Amino acid sequence: MPDPYTDIWVVDSPFGAGTRLSFQGGQAPPNKHYVLIQHKGLYVKRLSFIPWTSIPANYRAIMAEKYRRLPAATNEPVHH
Repeated sequence: MPDPYTDIWVVDSPFGAGTRLSFQGGQAPPNKHYVLIQHKGLYVKRLSFIPWTSIPANYRAIMAEKYRRLPAATNEPVHH
């Protein structure tokens, strides 16, 4: 049974542009707590769990290594 992932900020560029997504996926394997996502708008086509070290440095520079809950989506466009 897939796990739900709700209000996850998906970074689309190393400048911080992205999309807030909710989707279902498998459970993260040990040491692979990040997800590489192929999506178009709000539709998630596929995902792959990856370790922090597999994320390119220019993306890691704008990401938090520890999970932080996103603030409420009040007055936020659906797609950035």
